[in-house]
Amino acid sequence: MSTNHPPPPLPPSAAPAKKTNPVVWVSIAVGVLIAIAVGSASLFMFATARIPANEARAIRQIRGIQTAQLQHKARFGRFASALDELQPQIASAGNGYRFGLYGNGDRYFVWAKPISYPITGRRVFLAPETMVLRQLPVPDPATAESEEVR
Repeated sequence: MSTNHPPPPLPPSAAPAKKTNPVVWVSIAVGVLIAIAVGSASLFMFATARIPANEARAIRQIRGIQTAQLQHKARFGRFASALDELQPQIASAGNGYRFGLYGNGDRYFVWAKPISYPITGRRVFLAPETMVLRQLPVPDPATAESEEVR
């Protein structure tokens, strides 16, 4: 004896999903893309707005290193050959720039370059013992032929 019974109803989790209108998905995708674009643009504008201040602080730091070099020479009869000889008053990085010093006692040059070019700065600076500060508006190091900072 065979009886035809209808199949039991599906539980709610196994029931076929309701189809979402494609316009809703497109609207959500467009909204997400707009939010990402606005956030990226805001972050870029915030970062680039700090560049002039970072560069001005880098120039002041170089001037401070030059002053420390003059004091070092007056005290020890020679220029420092590395930043760590001028420590603790001189930092090797800060405000978006990394600093370095090379010297041989009679001569030296100090340099500053952006930590993240062109986000934290757009100019590289070089200053020898002549106290002339040079700049180069590219990520390459500034040289004696680079434009003077005024």
